[in-house]
Amino acid sequence: MSKKEKEVKKPSKRPIPTWEDITDQVYSKIMWYATRFIIFSIVGVVVGFIAIIYAILAMYFVVPSIMALIPSASPLQDFSVFLGVFIGVGAIAASIVLLAWGLFWRRKVDNRTIF
Repeated sequence: MSKKEKEVKKPSKRPIPTWEDITDQVYSKIMWYATRFIIFSIVGVVVGFIAIIYAILAMYFVVPSIMALIPSASPLQDFSVFLGVFIGVGAIAASIVLLAWGLFWRRKVDNRTIF
């Protein structure tokens, strides 16, 4: 036997995956990412509500008490209220987008309609 014949007859060490194996791996990866999107959307909603609660508390408790103590207070207190609302609404909006995207891909994987 020549050297070429030995190389040709050598069995493959790795099994060749079937189409079902490949699609199962792809679907499991997509499901993993979709689950992470949903988890991050929940974290974003929590951060958004904390920021909005901070803004409400700052508007009703922090700003009037500082203005009573120091009549010439800086506008940073008003800016902190605006920033709290801005971050809160932005985090909630981004979370809704992430939640919709995650649910979309979870539904695609559940129905097996990608391939």
